[in-house]
Amino acid sequence: MKILYNILNPVGLGADRWMYEAYKRAFSDAGHEFFTVTESDDFQDVAEKTNPNFLFLDFLAFMDYCRRTKEVPPEFLKKMKERGTKIICMSEVGLDKEEDTPDKLNFFKKYLPLIDALFSPYTPETTKDLPVLYRKKINFVPHAADTNSFFPENPSEKFLCDIAFVGSFYTQKRPQFEKLLLPLFKKYNVRVFGSGWTLKGKLLRLMSAVAKRAHMARLAKLLYEKRVSLSPDDERKLYASAKICVK
Repeated sequence: MKILYNILNPVGLGADRWMYEAYKRAFSDAGHEFFTVTESDDFQDVAEKTNPNFLFLDFLAFMDYCRRTKEVPPEFLKKMKERGTKIICMSEVGLDKEEDTPDKLNFFKKYLPLIDALFSPYTPETTKDLPVLYRKKINFVPHAADTNSFFPENPSEKFLCDIAFVGSFYTQKRPQFEKLLLPLFKKYNVRVFGSGWTLKGKLLRLMSAVAKRAHMARLAKLLYEKRVSLSPDDERKLYASAKICVK
C-alpha cells in the first residue's frame, strides 16, 4: 500500500513534525511505501508520480500550501479519487481559533466534499464545535507514544526536578505562560526545554524563518535542528525523572 503524507515542513519543531515522523515509521515498519509532499514540492507532480492508495492531508497545511505556493484544483483531487485514492484529513484544534473569513469558508466548500474521512487526535469535547464548520463527522483517533523513542526508563540525576515543561515559547502563548507556568518557578524546581526561551533560541527562530521564506531548504533544516534543545533520548529521561510533566 502506498501512503502520501502532506506536511508543510518536515523538519520543523511543531507537533506536526513529530506526528509525521511517527506515522512514517509506523507505516514503513508495517511494510507500506511512505511518501511525503511538502511546501517545497509540486503537489500535483508528487501525487501523479506516487499514485497513492491513501492521501493524508493536514487541512490547515493544505490550505496554506494552496494560498502561498500553488493552488491544487479540486478537479485534480477528483481525478485522484477516481483512480482509487482515499483522502484522509486530520483536523487540528487550532482551526477554531481562526476567523471564519469568506475566503476560508469558500476554500472549505470547494475541498471538503472530496474528503473521505476526518480524524482528530483531540477528544470529542475539544472538537465539538468543528463539525459545524466541516459539515462532517470527526473521528477521534488518539495518538500514542512512539515506542522507538519512549519506553520505561530509570530516573536520571541530570534531569531530576519537581516540574518539567517541554515546548516552544510562542508570543501568543505568553499570557498562559505568565499565568500558569512561570509562577511555579517561585515554589518548585522547574525545568523548561524548547525553542524561543532564550535570546539564542529567538535568534535561531528568526534565522530559520528567513531561510524558509527564501526557499533555502538545506540551511533552514540545519537551523531547525540547532533549535532542538532536547534529544529524544534525553526527553525520555526527563519524563522519567520529573515528578510532574505539564503540557
